[in-house]
Amino acid sequence: MVEGSRQGAIAPSIGVKGAWASSTGDRASVFFILSNNGSSGDALTGASSPIATGAVLKDGSKAIGRLPLPAGSEISFDAGRYWLTLTGLRRRLASDETVRVTLTFEHAGPLTFLAGMR
Repeated sequence: MVEGSRQGAIAPSIGVKGAWASSTGDRASVFFILSNNGSSGDALTGASSPIATGAVLKDGSKAIGRLPLPAGSEISFDAGRYWLTLTGLRRRLASDETVRVTLTFEHAGPLTFLAGMR
C-alpha cells in the first residue's frame, strides 16, 4: 500500500490509501480510497499523471469535473460508482511498475501518490 503525500498543502487533511492500478491498451484504471479527515469539505476537481495525456473522473458511466468530498468522508475509487481512468498512455506499463498520480482540489493543495501496477 502506498500512502499519498502532500505538495504545498497547509493541512494534510485529505489523503489516499490502498492505491493500485491496472492497464489495457492506451488506458489505465487507478483504484484507491480518498479521505477527508478535516473539519471542512472540499471537492476533487481533476487528476493528472506524467505517463498519460489525460485523466477522466467518472461517476458511473458519466465523466464529471467535480466530486464533493465532505468533511469526515471516504470515497472509494474501486470500479464501482467512482472511477479514475488515465487516457493516452505514453508507453506500455510493466506489471512491477508504479504510476504517479496527482489529484487537484478546490481548496487543498495537490495530492500526489504512487499506485503499484497489478
